[in-house]
Amino acid sequence: LGSVSLVRVDTRSDSATWNELIGRFHYLGYTRASGAQLRYLAVSGGRPLGAIGFGAGAWALQDRDAFIGWDAKTRRQNLHLIVGNPRYLILPWVRVPHLASHLLGAVTRALPGHWVERYGYAPVLLETFVDVGRYAGTCYKAA
Repeated sequence: LGSVSLVRVDTRSDSATWNELIGRFHYLGYTRASGAQLRYLAVSGGRPLGAIGFGAGAWALQDRDAFIGWDAKTRRQNLHLIVGNPRYLILPWVRVPHLASHLLGAVTRALPGHWVERYGYAPVLLETFVDVGRYAGTCYKAA
């Protein structure tokens, strides 16, 4: 496989690649995101291995808000500090043990600094949803 890296999607070419990969291979497909967001391509040897996207956290999640201790007013004031992970894709032909959790760990370390560069503040929580009918969420637990 060689070295694996995350490329922040900052160019039109990378954006087109990310959109195409997600649209073609992610079971939820591609939908245009609005608001604050960062997207990454996972690459090795100049070839894509996958794509990861981050954007706004879910507006209201009773369990999350209770866990944090937020009421509705506090959530409105601080929701921008939560970043959601609505798309994560390892291309179907890529079979590398532990790659998914490795990439999640790497992007979790890189994202706060990139978010500060782009938006001027650091997120304090990353969240995602796992379709447990399709996936066990093992890579998220491992990361």
